[in-house]
Amino acid sequence: MILGIEIFLTAAAWKKGWKWWALLPYAISIILLLSVSAVMGLKQDEIYLVGMVGDAVVILSLIIMGAKTTKKEDNKNAVVRELTA
Repeated sequence: MILGIEIFLTAAAWKKGWKWWALLPYAISIILLLSVSAVMGLKQDEIYLVGMVGDAVVILSLIIMGAKTTKKEDNKNAVVRELTA
């Protein structure tokens, strides 16, 4: 369920012009999850909790990215509007 939501939000951010930057929240979440669990020596149940917090942060960042377009995409849209006007 959560994976489906994350894939949908990633696609929305990708279409808004974020392209490969839309995958950055996943990379950061995975690196932090592995680092924190290795340094603190967490048990499996505790890793699940840290992973859920990481998923929440990924979803929140993808919602923000999906709601905003990049400046590059805004400029491209302005040029298209200018040409079609």
